[in-house]
Amino acid sequence: LRQAPGIIVVTDGEMNIIYLNRVDSGFKLEDVIGRRHGHSLPPEQQRKLEVLFERARATGKPQHLDTFLDAPDGHRRWYSSQITSYALADGVTLRSCARSSPVVRPGISSISPRRASSPTSAR
Repeated sequence: LRQAPGIIVVTDGEMNIIYLNRVDSGFKLEDVIGRRHGHSLPPEQQRKLEVLFERARATGKPQHLDTFLDAPDGHRRWYSSQITSYALADGVTLRSCARSSPVVRPGISSISPRRASSPTSAR
């Protein structure tokens, strides 16, 4: 899973991180494993994440969240995440899996590059 695109996070039933394929943005793996998923998000983003984890568990359907965090390296990072829930072989123990991909800051892609003026446009 280390070569998988994006960041893959597996959590236990209480949203504590039990597996992470890699870290970025100045985080250290030993500081993240065992912590609650979303611990580094602002409070309003944490609440959104919790609601989506619960919805994924209740419905069995993947959920989507675009969010940001202010990373230890001092930069704001934006991520697009897909959250799913599944039961282990015992049929009782729930786990959740989130796949997050870094994205360009919202709005940047809607800005078109400035066109150089041409001799005909200067008239």
